[in-house]
Amino acid sequence: MRQGVDEANGGMDTIAGVISSAKVFNGILAAVEEGILDVLTDTSPVPLETLASATGTLPGPLRSLLRGLAGAGLVQESEQGWLLSKSGARLSPSHPRSAHPLLKLQAWGVESHVNLAGIRSALRGRRNPTEVPDALVPTLASAMRLGASIPSLFISRVPELRSARHLVDVCAGPAQYALALCRTHRGLRVTALDREPMIASARRLLEAEDEGVAARVDTVAWDLHADPIPVNMDAALVSHVLHLLDERERRDLLRRIAERMDSGGVLLLHDFLAPDVDGGVVIDWLTLGACFDLSVPELAGEVESAGFDFLRASRMAEAGTSLVIARRR
Repeated sequence: MRQGVDEANGGMDTIAGVISSAKVFNGILAAVEEGILDVLTDTSPVPLETLASATGTLPGPLRSLLRGLAGAGLVQESEQGWLLSKSGARLSPSHPRSAHPLLKLQAWGVESHVNLAGIRSALRGRRNPTEVPDALVPTLASAMRLGASIPSLFISRVPELRSARHLVDVCAGPAQYALALCRTHRGLRVTALDREPMIASARRLLEAEDEGVAARVDTVAWDLHADPIPVNMDAALVSHVLHLLDERERRDLLRRIAERMDSGGVLLLHDFLAPDVDGGVVIDWLTLGACFDLSVPELAGEVESAGFDFLRASRMAEAGTSLVIARRR
């Protein structure tokens, strides 16, 4: 029924919904940056005046922001004050699966390039750096740990990895995949490559891990854009990296991996692939200048041209991502 009404309105309901969602999203980011979500919880109401005093905001505009977020079902008002709703509970930094690190990254992105000016500049060829600022690396590491919880289990059970002895994890983040792989495969050693600030986050995570597992993960500071792969290997994982790169950069990375991989080695490419990609994600990558919206056959073509044989692709519905598996010729 709703679809029929929208069609009768010439799609205006859909357009209006997108516009409203964009405004609410900016309201969420403002709540993140102003520290409002650091004070609100889903259990104890906070009076408006108390919240305003704690965040250095004015009660009138703050109430308007909260009512806007309440309209989206994220906060609610009681007689005692304001609190997060059940739907909005993960906005709190204290939630065990908090979306707060991801929102902090989104706030930086909107300020930096994921905006009207950024899109228009990208349409005329502007290329942005793939790296977040060093100060945001711990936030990125937290977001990556949360995002890897489901895919890491899936990837660690890929049957082609049963015979692997040395895997290189390209742009390994805080080593969440490396640890999952070593827990599953007792004979596997992993070399985790990433920029120095992220390697520091990985080392902190490794220090808290079982010594027998952590001892099989080597961390190496590495430049995605320039450095060769520093070790030989019979397997490689490239997770959420390709969408940061344009075609030339992707082909160069695959070539560098191929140069150090044994014949018969396994290549795992984990990323978002068309057509199962959220529109907002595509716009995000556009503003970087990567324009990554490949389908499985298109990515398979790039893999084949780098010296690999495409084996198959698997969809991880729970994560909204895909895993492409190939073997070195």
